Amino acid sequence: MGHLNILSFFWLLLLFFYSRYVLKQNEVVRNRFLKIQLLLVLLYNIGFLFVFPWKIPIELSTTSYFVVPIIVLFSIKYLKAWGVYASILTGSIYFIGMLIMGNKLYSNFPPYSVYTSLYNHGALISYALITLKTAEFHKSERNIIWVGLGLSAAWALLLTGRIFIYILLDGDLINIYFPNNLNLRFIIYYPLLIVVLIFSANVVHLLNQKLKT
Repeated sequence: MGHLNILSFFWLLLLFFYSRYVLKQNEVVRNRFLKIQLLLVLLYNIGFLFVFPWKIPIELSTTSYFVVPIIVLFSIKYLKAWGVYASILTGSIYFIGMLIMGNKLYSNFPPYSVYTSLYNHGALISYALITLKTAEFHKSERNIIWVGLGLSAAWALLLTGRIFIYILLDGDLINIYFPNNLNLRFIIYYPLLIVVLIFSANVVHLLNQKLKT
């Protein structure tokens, strides 16, 4: 497939208008929209797992296809901050990648995979934006996010394969750009990574305050 950046742009535009429409609805209708869109994400990925049982979800994005819908469908309020955080992180990284170099990353993927990924990530990020605009999050909820990040890293480390979380943990970017100075991994990279992850846990609270003002 080609022109994936253009396709992603128009999908984001559609998500913008969809989110605005949902935000204008009352709470009952709004929650129904969110539950339906995330139920579709969950059902598709359960079906996908039945067809391809060896493709166990490992990345934060693929685990979010299961975790976030469950949080919303069962109204698990104390995990809502994690659901929003995971949705923002996976959705934003995916769409940024698609807009900048979508053809390079995904042009060899079958069309069904591209379309379902667009829908899955779009459903997550629209859920996050709508919830940030309508719910109340407290700074203390970053503790849930830190626990979620720790569990996500532990889950990835228990399984095999070269995935994004391994690239982060192994400091592959340092190896690529500074192959003769691997001490940078321990002096700069890991401390910086820890600081970024710690700060990122505040994103939900900060965006929530910004969007509700």
